[in-house]
Amino acid sequence: MKNKFILWIDDMQNWSHIITSNLSILATDKNINLVVLPQLNGEDLEQIFMMYPFDLIVMDYHMEPFNGDVYIEQIRLEEHLDNIPILFYSQDPNVDLGALVSSLQNVHVTDRASVEEVIKGFIF
Repeated sequence: MKNKFILWIDDMQNWSHIITSNLSILATDKNINLVVLPQLNGEDLEQIFMMYPFDLIVMDYHMEPFNGDVYIEQIRLEEHLDNIPILFYSQDPNVDLGALVSSLQNVHVTDRASVEEVIKGFIF
């Protein structure tokens, strides 16, 4: 069984638990041990990145004290984290996520409704 690690940063995590459960069932069927580490914001990321070899970071846009694009910029300043894809999403259709992260590598944008399907593409 191989391990896959996801760091999911969202200050409103109630809905993400349903997706995490769905993904865990699929992972078990595919002989994958899926570990999803939820975080309320992007604080203390240095310590978190030392704990796990993440395969994917899932990041919401609207958060406190900073929006997700600020945390993504901080993550991308660390060269050793460039290889970790970041899935950046929002439920706000008025926010142009692509424009916010256009200068950053390995950042993929989607809307909140598509998060589960996009994660499947990265993990499975």
